[in-house]
Amino acid sequence: MSIPVLLELQEETRRFAIAGSDLARGDMKLQKAIPVLKKMGEKAPVFKRLSQLTEELAFGSGSSADDLLELSQLLSSVLYTMGTTGKQGEIANENYSLPFQTDMAYLSLASILQALESTGPGRTEVVKEAHFAGKMNDLRLVLPLISALDDANALLADFIEEKIIPGFGRQIVPLIKESFNPKGKGGDSRRIRAIHTILGTEGLPFYLEALETGSPGVKETVLGILADYDECEHVLIDYTKAKKQDIRRAAFTSLAKRATPAALDCIANALETKDSELIIEVAGAHPSAAMAETMLSYAKKLYHEQQDAKKKPDDHSLLWAIWTLDGANSQEICAFLQEVAADPQVSIDAARKAADILMRQPKKEYVEFVEKLFLLPKKAKLAGISLKASLRHRSAVEIYNMYSGYIQKTGKNPARVAILEAMEELVFLKNSLRVFDEEFMWHPYRENYEEAELSSTVEWDDRWIPLLISQDEHKLVFRMAHKVHGQAHLDFIFEKINKKPTFNDKTTVLALASLFQIGYRDVFEVVYDVLKKTDTSMKSGSYYYYKAYENLALLHQLPADKADRLEEIAKTEINNEKIKEILFEISGEMRSRREI
Repeated sequence: MSIPVLLELQEETRRFAIAGSDLARGDMKLQKAIPVLKKMGEKAPVFKRLSQLTEELAFGSGSSADDLLELSQLLSSVLYTMGTTGKQGEIANENYSLPFQTDMAYLSLASILQALESTGPGRTEVVKEAHFAGKMNDLRLVLPLISALDDANALLADFIEEKIIPGFGRQIVPLIKESFNPKGKGGDSRRIRAIHTILGTEGLPFYLEALETGSPGVKETVLGILADYDECEHVLIDYTKAKKQDIRRAAFTSLAKRATPAALDCIANALETKDSELIIEVAGAHPSAAMAETMLSYAKKLYHEQQDAKKKPDDHSLLWAIWTLDGANSQEICAFLQEVAADPQVSIDAARKAADILMRQPKKEYVEFVEKLFLLPKKAKLAGISLKASLRHRSAVEIYNMYSGYIQKTGKNPARVAILEAMEELVFLKNSLRVFDEEFMWHPYRENYEEAELSSTVEWDDRWIPLLISQDEHKLVFRMAHKVHGQAHLDFIFEKINKKPTFNDKTTVLALASLFQIGYRDVFEVVYDVLKKTDTSMKSGSYYYYKAYENLALLHQLPADKADRLEEIAKTEINNEKIKEILFEISGEMRSRREI
């Protein structure tokens, strides 16, 4: 009985210490505590003294601050002597059995610990180097590594989770669990994933407990893990009814990965609910033949609804429904896609996506359908994807004969525009020169193009070069040509260079790169002229020189026997110190290449 009373009194003294001791005068809670303390004082003098001090604080006329201080000091002392510490029972040491070294030199260890426990740039590189050098198996790094799962640098934390923590094996799991907070955020999601990597199915009870009690972020992580477990499919289905959309998305995503009959039924049913857009997002991100079959009826429904609409429909939803059919391989789906692509009432974007899926089918009949698609009414804007379909099975001569005529049409002709746009996506400089094509480097789909390496697989008829020159399509001319196509070709390149002969102009640099690509024998003299004019323009003071400095790297393409002359030019004819420095560096590299 005594301790609860004293704790309540202590809470009151803390309140007065914060709000002001004057408020204690006449306080009702203090007055109620006085009789209880007096009763306790009959058994122990210290409680009698506490009742007196409480009475003085509540009714005294002296300094309330002094009264409060004296009461608080005695009260704290009493509670301290009456308190208990520790737990009842025998003490047992928990054996984590971590068989790791502790003999790494502190100088090596210190840099790793600093990277794990501090902030700032460069820490990820330190940790990666230590990991690849085999220095992460030191026992003194275990706890800092677990703590680093919460690091604000996601790249560092993810690397530790994926590459380092699993290497410690199942012995580290109890330590990870000790620091796991089910209500936590990103770091605790990483802890669950790390445990799953180590334990797999054995940790299933822990995952399910975290799903039940965890924060939204933790729940999403666990739902992603449960995609691997047949026995948990019903759990995923249950969570598709969760209140939070992100949790429902995680559940649907795992069901899409599973693609079992029950999972696909759940997804199909959700298409008729408020989650239809969410399902389309998930299905499109995880394409498969089974998913495409599930989404077909929904796509057909949207298509027929739009056909029946009295006014022109907004078929944005149809576009995304078609997007989910990627991965299709059934005749029924392909027939539907053909119908959609050919329909003049369907938007170009939706028709293009349908054609893109058809074009990648193994059967030649679908490729031929896409090839002729742009000839249908209101489909001229699909000429680009028709060109891509033709490139899959036609020769370079056939391609030119089929599409070159459209290039000669008026500038705004939709087929002409579409074909040129498609060629922009298919024609590049060779790999070693692409970095000097500024528009290519900034293109949103550049990484896809680099992976496909289409420029090395697509062959173009030589007649394209004079045709593109006549249309002043200089970027395609520069990128496509791999040899000199007559004097008119060279004159066209020189004309573009002479408009702005500096290494800071993207068209000039692209033209110079083209000269290297076609193997023009006098390229050094052209480069020398542009180099001199670049140096002169530096003196004007109104020059964005940083780009020119970067583009000077193009000179690495010069033959090694030009090293001495380039160095002489830098010494005697160049005024800009930065350009001199770059030229000396390049000439040195060329000289070492020559010696090899």
